[in-house]
Amino acid sequence: MGENLVLLDGFLGRDAQCTEFGEKDNRRLVANLNLATSKVVNGERYTEWHRIVVFSKLGTKMSNALQELYKKGKQVAVKGELRTRAWKQDCSDCGKPQDRWSTEVHVTGFDGTRIRLLGSAPKQPEPPITESDIPPEVKASDADQQARPYDDPKLDNPISEKPAGSKKGKGK
Repeated sequence: MGENLVLLDGFLGRDAQCTEFGEKDNRRLVANLNLATSKVVNGERYTEWHRIVVFSKLGTKMSNALQELYKKGKQVAVKGELRTRAWKQDCSDCGKPQDRWSTEVHVTGFDGTRIRLLGSAPKQPEPPITESDIPPEVKASDADQQARPYDDPKLDNPISEKPAGSKKGKGK
């Protein structure tokens, strides 16, 4: 049996996007974060963008921290698991349904150890992250997320998920 574990350390590309959902007595908060990790190879900087989805019970200290403290430029450490979701969306050009997918790092049971602030934006030599630095596919994925309900990770029957790594038909 294997373990699905992802550890990331990077900088937030924008403020946490928080949404409330759930029943009246069991309200939850989901926060979407865009995390940039980068490295320098032969003097050239390479940046990867990661979509982080954090689930928390509403009204806790941690859900309040997500809304108030997780801001653009903050350095964050994340411990979660990879999830790849799939859905159909009508093509804007031809109107036919197309398969779409998004690979995310899910953080559940948010208690301050699975995601935490490490510091603030670096002083130099890295330039600040701007809206134009976020790749179009990340922006498009964000728009798709806001248009559909979120899966509750506690449910046995999520909307639609594929195991990480099973991206059939994805071409570059």
